[in-house]
Amino acid sequence: MRMRYMVALWLRLAALALCTFGSALLAYVAVCSAISPSRQMWIHWAYEPLSYAAMFLVPGIVMFRLASVLTRWLVPMPRLICPQCSHSLFRLAEPRCPECGCPVPESYVTRGERPRP
Repeated sequence: MRMRYMVALWLRLAALALCTFGSALLAYVAVCSAISPSRQMWIHWAYEPLSYAAMFLVPGIVMFRLASVLTRWLVPMPRLICPQCSHSLFRLAEPRCPECGCPVPESYVTRGERPRP
């Protein structure tokens, strides 16, 4: 669970860094356009910083919005179900499926503790 939390944290930090850099480029274009004497002159050189800003902002926003989905995909949690009959294996007393008798790993035995989601 801690690994999943750390991956989500790093994804959000990376998304924040991308958005910050893209916003700085947008601010640069806005300031330069405000102080530019002619409107037509800044349009020619503003295209490149605007495209760079979009290259950083769009992935940053998408990554920030999808951080939880990406985290679940990158760090899957183990599912405690029987591989043969798909019976739930929560709170096992012995390493055997109570429904079909299929042997399961010893790590599935919880000894009465309730697993955390």
